[in-house]
Amino acid sequence: SETKTASPRKGQSPLVAKLLVVDQVFHWLVWIGGVLYALGCFATSSTNVTLPQVVPRDFVDGSYGILRDKDTADEEWYRYSTAIRRFWYWVLLQPLISQLLFKKIPEFLPHFYFVYSAIFMLYNLTWMTVLVFLASYAAFFAAATVGSIVACYVLALVIVLHSSFPVLGFLKPAYPSDGNVSAFLAQVGLSWTAARCLSFSVDFVRQPERPSAPRLWQTLAYVFYLPSLFTGPLQNYDGFVAQLNKPRVAWTSGELRGSLLQLGRCLLSFLVLEACLHFCYSSALAYYPDLVESLDLPGLLGFGLCLTLVFFLKYRVLYGFGSAVARLERIELPPPPKCVHRIHLCSYLWRHFDRGLYLWIQRYIYQPVVAGQWTLKRRVAGAAASFAFVCSWHGMDRAVVVWCLLNFVGVSTELLAGFLRGRRPWRGIERRYLTGIWLRTARAVVTTPHFLFSVFSCLFFLSNVDVGLIFLRKVILGFPLPLVPLLFVMYCGCHVSMDAMDWDKTGSADSSKHL
Repeated sequence: SETKTASPRKGQSPLVAKLLVVDQVFHWLVWIGGVLYALGCFATSSTNVTLPQVVPRDFVDGSYGILRDKDTADEEWYRYSTAIRRFWYWVLLQPLISQLLFKKIPEFLPHFYFVYSAIFMLYNLTWMTVLVFLASYAAFFAAATVGSIVACYVLALVIVLHSSFPVLGFLKPAYPSDGNVSAFLAQVGLSWTAARCLSFSVDFVRQPERPSAPRLWQTLAYVFYLPSLFTGPLQNYDGFVAQLNKPRVAWTSGELRGSLLQLGRCLLSFLVLEACLHFCYSSALAYYPDLVESLDLPGLLGFGLCLTLVFFLKYRVLYGFGSAVARLERIELPPPPKCVHRIHLCSYLWRHFDRGLYLWIQRYIYQPVVAGQWTLKRRVAGAAASFAFVCSWHGMDRAVVVWCLLNFVGVSTELLAGFLRGRRPWRGIERRYLTGIWLRTARAVVTTPHFLFSVFSCLFFLSNVDVGLIFLRKVILGFPLPLVPLLFVMYCGCHVSMDAMDWDKTGSADSSKHL
């Protein structure tokens, strides 16, 4: 589904080439204009403007001198942003210390990473939190030492499920009772820790000729690496170790500029997100389906777009901050998410929104199920197992279950389409009738309903089942309005997405030439 189409400009006359450029510009203008129009309709709607007076408990006074009230209904962002403001200097201090102390003795870097994170947790959380994290690590270490992959997976599943359904009483002391932020960090950090522990333990057991036990300090450094300990992104063990063992040299001006640029992008995303929380109250509105029902159609579409925009910006900040700091230590974490408004395929969204989690699922869930047999049936089974894990990772409430089921349907549809496209009858039709720009147009037409389906499925995850059903009734089933004009705008969005995917591939190819 991601195969690059032949460039429609090669071999064309200047007039045709200009028309194709006009066509491309038209698609971009329609898509950007449609998105901005819908967001504007939502921001200026009476439902959005008066929401702080209707449900004042979800708002606080504006920040940074902004006179409008601020939406605080997104508890995840409220706690993460509070933690960043409270602990940012701990994270930024780590690369400075490691560069000063261990430039000439890099063999002690793993010791430093673990000890520094342990001090952070002891000082800012509780000693019981540190003890439970270490006990979880020790359990995986023991399972790896005895060579039991089953035990590794069972441990990971138990810890992840406990984060959603805290039924294991002996883990309760790990969550500090003196503040929501500390307890939240301990809870999400334990899930991240379980995922990293599974990575190092399974990688160790799978080695054809393995030593008696995993490398202690190297695995501790990986599991407790502070820039990604509580926020992500997730990185597989082999990728971390390969970078940890690289020779250490002094910072270059280019490296510093790159990290500062990445931090600047995070700051810009943070400011845009804060502006959204002051002017577009989608997070608070998502809890009140009766008020969502009162939005007109453009405002409803803008509300849905705002939910996805806020979600993207949130993780652009969280993943981008940790990645920028790690880059100062020459550790390349998976990149921050790509903007959801430029992705029209379910599979591409899963590959590039949370790249680290995707690569982790690919290695430890999808590939073991496929087992090297890349048939349609095996790949669908692998997708089912992957989304079952995603469901457990995100809590398994009704909205998450619906979201995972819909995404499984979307990805399976893409797998089926790829399978059919590889069959002889379709290949003949494609070679004969669909070449160049016509193939691109056909793809946009075919994937437009899929694009709408992908966005629709995300609304369940970002709000709740009741709000998702409102979109189903008023948008998906709203023929001819708003469905027909919406499909046209999303058709243009598919062209924008394909342009962006082509640019991504060109950028990757150019980067590889300089390696």
